[in-house]
Amino acid sequence: MGWTNSHLCAFRIGHHEYHQAGPDDAGWRQAMSDKAIHNESKHTLRDLIQAEGDKFLYTYDFGDDWEHDVKVKAILPSPIRMKSASCHRGARACPPEACGSVPGYDELCEALPNPKHPEHKHWKQWIGGYAPESFDLDDVNLA
Repeated sequence: MGWTNSHLCAFRIGHHEYHQAGPDDAGWRQAMSDKAIHNESKHTLRDLIQAEGDKFLYTYDFGDDWEHDVKVKAILPSPIRMKSASCHRGARACPPEACGSVPGYDELCEALPNPKHPEHKHWKQWIGGYAPESFDLDDVNLA
């Protein structure tokens, strides 16, 4: 996505959740008692995704709650063992970190190109020259 991995995130597949931190902490287990909680560092998506059509939910930044419904379109053979996923196509830039989820992002996209918008100066100082329509496949895969 282009985010810095500076916020908590989770993958949810069925009744199982995979978290960055906390799954071995008793407080986490109690708070998430309706789910089987796992430490994501002990798993890869390849461990969890079995077939085309499999689905999972990815949530980034608890609080902003960027939720992504992901459906596996294809699992392709590779002549080499890959250590990460690759992107084959996409559209639009990743929303900036901590911009306030969908409402904040909508305001950002409205205010940045409009110097008369009451929040234009705020977003311009904080974000700078963000271009929501931009997408560079090479940059995404390099990151």
